[in-house]
Amino acid sequence: MRLRCLRCLMAASLISTLFIGSVSAFDQTLTAVDREVPPFSLSGVEGEIYNPEELKGKTWLINFWAVWCAPCLEELPSLNKAWEKLQKQDVGMLAINIGEDAEKIEKFLADNDLQIDFPIVIGDKIRTLGNWSARALPHTVVVSPEGKVVYEAIGPREWDDQRIIDAIVALNSPSSKTQ
Repeated sequence: MRLRCLRCLMAASLISTLFIGSVSAFDQTLTAVDREVPPFSLSGVEGEIYNPEELKGKTWLINFWAVWCAPCLEELPSLNKAWEKLQKQDVGMLAINIGEDAEKIEKFLADNDLQIDFPIVIGDKIRTLGNWSARALPHTVVVSPEGKVVYEAIGPREWDDQRIIDAIVALNSPSSKTQ
């Protein structure tokens, strides 16, 4: 009986190690997709308007988040670090908040000593998430200069990981535009 329990524990340990390892590897991937950017018109917290026409001509990383979403908040520092690198490479970034108004967002960020250094846009739970095919938060998409959603990521990532940065920046190269 003890030997059987020991084997079960060893098997469970091995399975959990494999599972955790595969989750960590998965966490850093971007899934290739090929979708049109949905029609939208959203306001930034500083009054600017974003729509599909505003996105054309450069690569964009668009992150959907909410103040109640713990994984969303955990990835904010890496998004800010990614922004430091991506803005120098002519890549735009948006943080589309789902469901809160500008005042609540700003208060929450200040109260929790968090910051978002790139533009924050206000969305809603139903239309915004549904239009972008988002099923969970955080949900992030990468839009090509031609205005197509080419990558998506469901769940948190380390956005400042150089492999992710390189994949996003590569969309700006002339060879990627002819493919």
